[in-house]
Amino acid sequence: MTGRLRAPRCICGACLMRVKSLNWPGFPRDFTSIAMLPPSDIAACGNCLANHLETAEIHMQMFKRIGWALALSLGVIAGGAAAADGGTKEEAKAMVDAAVEHVKKVGPEQAFKDFTADKANWTRKDLYVMAYDAKGTCVGHGANEKLIGKNLIELKDPNGKQLVKEMTDTAMSKGSGWVEYEWPHPQTKKIESKATFVRKLANYDGWVGVGIYR
Repeated sequence: MTGRLRAPRCICGACLMRVKSLNWPGFPRDFTSIAMLPPSDIAACGNCLANHLETAEIHMQMFKRIGWALALSLGVIAGGAAAADGGTKEEAKAMVDAAVEHVKKVGPEQAFKDFTADKANWTRKDLYVMAYDAKGTCVGHGANEKLIGKNLIELKDPNGKQLVKEMTDTAMSKGSGWVEYEWPHPQTKKIESKATFVRKLANYDGWVGVGIYR
């Protein structure tokens, strides 16, 4: 992203995190406050136009329809079946258990690459594996590899919940558990209730998780 006198107002999550890290004067400090910007100040950056799977037009449609800008953050671009054929809680937990065993078997580095790239084995229906370290940095993501390497510990849902922080705290302090929050559905693009099952890894200082829409 480039900018001259003021920060570019890209509405995609990846660019928002990158611009935020530069401490541009006056740039919103969290995702939900983007909704307070006038539409004339919202635009998709050139990098997004070239690289993201969704177009700037879809970005703008989502902003106008739901009033906030989280369309591309934390894996809302996800492959899979139709929304009506979503995964169940049992399937999500089973995938998490399988992911934990895979990390033990092949090692963290290879496992995180598999969760990100091996769609045949690690993407089912609308389920995919996400992996984070104990500080909230994404190390593997089955829906959006552009998030890898980004620290999302401060990421908030529309209600202000710091979902990555809560997932990290749940996994690292309790070993496993469910975290509920609001998130755009990858197929319908509507804000829906989501729950992610997270579990601490035995041979890595971090966790894996799989989420379902309810």
